[in-house]
Amino acid sequence: MAETEKKEARGAGPVLELSKEYDFEGRKVKSLDFSGHVNMTGKSMERIDRILVASGGSPLASENTLGYAFLFAAECTGEPVELFEGLSPHDSMRVKNLVISFLNGTA
Repeated sequence: MAETEKKEARGAGPVLELSKEYDFEGRKVKSLDFSGHVNMTGKSMERIDRILVASGGSPLASENTLGYAFLFAAECTGEPVELFEGLSPHDSMRVKNLVISFLNGTA
C-alpha cells in the first residue's frame, strides 16, 4: 500500500491522548491517531520482528516488548519511531498497552 493510501485510511479510529504535550521535530504532539492499525497485516508484523532481531532483540515474545510496540505504533500512526522513544514511561506503557489490545483483538 502506498504511503498516501495509508495516510488517507487514517483518521477514523482510536486516538491516544498523551499525558502531556511533546515537542517533536518542531511541532507539538498531544495525541496519536492509531486508526492505521486496520491496515496492519501479518506481513507488517513479520517486518517488525525482523527489525527487532536485526537490532539485537530476541524473537521470543517480541510482541510484548516496548520496541515492538513502538515499531507497531509508528506503522499505525505514520509517525517516526523516534517520537515514541521520547515518550515518558507512563505514555510509553499506554502505547504498549494499546498495541497489545490491538493484537489481542480487544481494542
